[in-house]
Amino acid sequence: MIFNWKYALFTNAPMFLTLIVYIGMTALHIDSIWLILAVVVIWLAWYTYAGWKVYSLHPEFNFP
Repeated sequence: MIFNWKYALFTNAPMFLTLIVYIGMTALHIDSIWLILAVVVIWLAWYTYAGWKVYSLHPEFNFP
């Protein structure tokens, strides 16, 4: 089995985006409830975009 860098980056991108937002929000001393909202918004937006644009063009990313 070959390691697929595109798939690894694609599946882990929401986690990296959330980490960046978390670091920024803690540096600015923003309340944790906003972090929860940011996590929900980032993940919902990412997987909505993936279902809308990516899976139709790259069905190999859509593993059950």
